[in-house]
Amino acid sequence: MTSHYTLGDVKEIFYQYQLALEASVIELTLWAEAQAATDAGENICGALDTSAENAGLINQALALLRNQKSKTRLTAYLREPTSLMMDDTG
Repeated sequence: MTSHYTLGDVKEIFYQYQLALEASVIELTLWAEAQAATDAGENICGALDTSAENAGLINQALALLRNQKSKTRLTAYLREPTSLMMDDTG
């Protein structure tokens, strides 16, 4: 496993984690509701909504960070065009 991750890599890891966690929680919710634990099911659904909202906010924050990084790289390139060729970090 590599020790260097780009923001895109981190975003994809978070997204995959989010999907896996959501799927497992949905399964638990269905089981709880089948056991007549409707209050627990409603609480879990509320938590899932919050989790989905937070995932959206994380995506927005990462997009802003990526945009700032792009602007920084563009500024560096405009100052010294060879700077991007020497920087292979992403």
